Amino acid sequence: MTNYRSEILEAAKEAGRFKDRHLEGGEFDLWGIVDKLDIPIFFRPLDNLWGGAITVRDQQGILIKADLPKHLQRFTLAHELGHVVLGHGDQVDDECSVNMRVSTDSERPIEEITADAFASELLASRDIVIQHARRNGWGQEELQTPKYIYQLSNRLGLSFEATLWTLVGHDLLSQEKGEEFNDNPDLPKECKNFFVPDSIPWNSYADIWSLSEKESSIRLNADEEDIFVIELEELASSGYRWEFPETSPAEKIYDGQSAGEKYGSSGSRKFAFMFPDPGNYNIQFRHMRPWNNEVIEELKFSIDTRGGQEIGLPRNRKEAFLQGGMA
Repeated sequence: MTNYRSEILEAAKEAGRFKDRHLEGGEFDLWGIVDKLDIPIFFRPLDNLWGGAITVRDQQGILIKADLPKHLQRFTLAHELGHVVLGHGDQVDDECSVNMRVSTDSERPIEEITADAFASELLASRDIVIQHARRNGWGQEELQTPKYIYQLSNRLGLSFEATLWTLVGHDLLSQEKGEEFNDNPDLPKECKNFFVPDSIPWNSYADIWSLSEKESSIRLNADEEDIFVIELEELASSGYRWEFPETSPAEKIYDGQSAGEKYGSSGSRKFAFMFPDPGNYNIQFRHMRPWNNEVIEELKFSIDTRGGQEIGLPRNRKEAFLQGGMA
């Protein structure tokens, strides 16, 4: 086996430099960045291939398999972008070429290993993991607990398995624990069951998002059938309650309340909701006295439930063309 440690480290450093150049407001928007770089991207059926970096008429572009799940499209895009940024020339990649579990000892071509290292650092660097952890109140113990690792995977846009190896790579989870969790195929579903309220029917393929109040400042990228759950501190004994917006595009599927025992003490309110149609939504909650509309707190969440990209150009390019045609 060949040790590629220095090449892997340099690819990760290049991803860090790339990310630093393109951060906007502290958030890294992969699709938006690639769009601004004017790198052509096309989503095609591709049969057994997952993606490729291909030169046509002296311009290198990226191909992504259209029917991959959202998280695999995202990582494959970052992998192919790695080929472009690292100067690997033309590459075509199948499932074996795109692998979140980066290893310093491998028989795989160095171009594929370093493209994976670039993608891993770009999408799930230690600072990105810590940023999500702090926003959601997850400490070291939570980052070694499956249910919170599952929630982190939703935020990173990666699979549960890929998130395990991300934490192992950042020394936030032991190799032994990573192997143990990965060897339990029922674990992701068990994590979902923990967060979804009882009596709610849901598709087992959907993800369950346990939202934090601090996530009202960022955009969440989800799938059409995903369910969102949020529990909020409520001053119901003082007449205040969290109101689910009546005109919201979201469908409220659960509303549970636990009031404080004494006047002025805090209780809690838990909502679960989903969106009947895929779209790019804003949903606002208000902590208020309903009879006089006195509002003491507001939360607004930005949620995109359109999931993976379809055949053709990326979604944002299609929208830009449509807007340009209507102008």
